[in-house]
Amino acid sequence: MKNLIRKLVILSLAMALIGFTAFNAPADQIQFSGDISFAGYVTPGDQVGWSEINLMLAKSLTFPTTSVITSVDGAYASIPTLLNSPPVTRSDIVVNPPAIPLGALWTFSYLNTTYSFTATSIFETDQTEDNLKLSGAGIAHIDGFLDTPGTWIITANSAGGTASFSSSDAVTAVPEPTSMLLLGLGLVGLLGVGRKFKR
Repeated sequence: MKNLIRKLVILSLAMALIGFTAFNAPADQIQFSGDISFAGYVTPGDQVGWSEINLMLAKSLTFPTTSVITSVDGAYASIPTLLNSPPVTRSDIVVNPPAIPLGALWTFSYLNTTYSFTATSIFETDQTEDNLKLSGAGIAHIDGFLDTPGTWIITANSAGGTASFSSSDAVTAVPEPTSMLLLGLGLVGLLGVGRKFKR
C-alpha cells in the first residue's frame, strides 16, 4: 500500500509539472483559436456591371480593393474593426470549376504582426443566380504562434458588389495546469489519510 501511494504521488507531481510546462510554453510553440470576418467589394471576373449579374455564370471572384474586418474574437480579439480596420488583401478565387487560390486567401498586418489564411481545400460550392457560397479548410497564421488548421467561408449575392468572408480556427486544447495541480494535491491528501489509518 505504501509503495502504491508513493507511486501515485510521484505520478501526480509529474502530471502537474507537465501541465505547468505547457502553460508556460512560448507562444510560438502553441496553436491559437478564434474567428474573424471581412467584407469588401467584389467583381465577377468574367462579367461587367453588377446590376445584371447572374452568379450561376460567374467563373471567378476578384477583389479590386482592400476589405475591412467586420468582427473578431479569440486570438484576433485585439484587432480593430470597421472604420478602424487595418486593410485586408484578398486573393482572387476561381469559382467554376472551383480551384484553391495560390497563396494566402487573405492577409493583413497590425502592430507589426502578420495575420493570414491559406486555403488548402474547397468543401462546398453553392451557386445560384442570386447567391454564391464557397467553403473549405485551410491553415491560419499569426506571427509568434504555430500555424493552426481552420475553416473558411465566402459568400456573395447579386444584390450588390460585396462579398463576406469568415474563418474559424479550431485547435487541440493545451493541458490545463490547474486541473493537474488539483489532481496532485488530491493524491497527496490520500497519502495523508492512508498514513492516519495505518497508525
